[in-house]
Amino acid sequence: MGGDLHLLPPILRKYWDGFLQPGPWRSWYEAAAWHKGLSPEQRRDVRQYLGFEHLDLERYDSLEAADVASVPDVFIDTVRREERQRLVDFAVQFDRIVGSPEYGGNVGFWRSYLRDMLALHASQPLLPRELTAPRAAEIDRALGFLSSLEGGDHSSAVQTALNEIDAGPFLLHFLPAMADETLVAMFRTGALPQAGGALELASFLAEQDPEDREAPGLFFELLGGADDALTGQLMAALDDATIRRLLGLVPATVRTRLDTAKLLDVLAVTPRSSAVEVAEGMNAFLTHISGNFRIDRPQLQVLFDVIVVRAEADPAGTLALVGVPRFPWGGFMSLHSDTAVGLLSSDLGATADVVRRSDKLTFPPARFIYRLITVDPELAARVVGRLDDDGDTGLVVEALAHFAYDAHRLAEVPGLPITLEGDGRFLLALLDARGADWLADWLGEAVRTYRDRMKAGEVPSDFLQAYRSTLEIAAAMLDDPASTARLKAVVTEAFVAAGG
Repeated sequence: MGGDLHLLPPILRKYWDGFLQPGPWRSWYEAAAWHKGLSPEQRRDVRQYLGFEHLDLERYDSLEAADVASVPDVFIDTVRREERQRLVDFAVQFDRIVGSPEYGGNVGFWRSYLRDMLALHASQPLLPRELTAPRAAEIDRALGFLSSLEGGDHSSAVQTALNEIDAGPFLLHFLPAMADETLVAMFRTGALPQAGGALELASFLAEQDPEDREAPGLFFELLGGADDALTGQLMAALDDATIRRLLGLVPATVRTRLDTAKLLDVLAVTPRSSAVEVAEGMNAFLTHISGNFRIDRPQLQVLFDVIVVRAEADPAGTLALVGVPRFPWGGFMSLHSDTAVGLLSSDLGATADVVRRSDKLTFPPARFIYRLITVDPELAARVVGRLDDDGDTGLVVEALAHFAYDAHRLAEVPGLPITLEGDGRFLLALLDARGADWLADWLGEAVRTYRDRMKAGEVPSDFLQAYRSTLEIAAAMLDDPASTARLKAVVTEAFVAAGG
């Protein structure tokens, strides 16, 4: 969040106003435009300050880049100060860390942590005044020694490291930070299995504790870094049971080293598999993700292809399969809108249940309706009507208010997948099916609900202004002037009745 209180949602600001101050940006649009205007070198300087590299900004390509002459010194100073403090804290807490019962129990975490400290030390070595902690000088020497081995011959690095260990065993704590190839060479004596083939690898994995993620995780991390091609060949040659187990233990490794079609076949997620097999396999596929949208998103497209084939043969059965909270309906609607609409319109009651069960964090029910509006506004209106019939009043309000900032967002970033015409058609479909009084009452309820949230500081203070603007522009986008007039009259009635 770039140290900027403005970039937090209003509902969270009261928890952070003691730590953060309003910064240079008034919105994420300004921050994103500023970030887009940075040079590659400048982006590297501020990546930890803003964290944009973790966000999917592909849909914001149309956002005009800001003219950035230079990165403010406060940003660079903040990052460097925090990085140096992390290194100092590591030195101060070192004895406590290695003396804890958990030390050695999570080699992967310890290795990642040490590699992070090694990178910090390479860019900002500890200063003499910072070497006051009992172990600071030794840590400084150890990190400096490991830095000297980076990029050299791995066999020579092994011998150099062994000689250093003979002179002082303190370096043993830092061995996990060595390069993958160097560690593989060092442990080739038997601490790790030799990559002689898939059978040997499967045998090694079978001997490990079923709950132990460390051994296979460390093995594949090292082998992948030392020989990526060999890692992929071994993964593809493993038996199905071993691959399924590895997916739960080291999902990123499996998903980056194994062809997606092969993985889905291993999980029995195919057009010819039984519904039970697909349900189990798809749950594993959607649960054990890499955590990197650049990896996971293309793989979801392969899953969607399977769903499309099954939907053609059995719409009702397929809707039951994909009606689980984890299923990525947003992506499926975007890529296969006709199939998605066919499934969701096949059974309105079942669809209402699917919407209610949608993941509350990643794709809440109101968001589900919102995305459905972009592909079939009339179907979205029918689903909202069904939710109303079922007594889901809170969800009806949220669905009617979810698009409040559409006009504002589209003005800021014209390339966003927003359809104001779709918003208008959605509202018109509700008006035609439910009547003017029904729509005015529910829009008025949305106004009252969000006015209360504005007063509580839970939503921006301009929410109702943005909401009314979106409603009126959406109405104006309709093809029929009479429909536009009817819908605008309902919007006016709703706001007047609600005192908005």
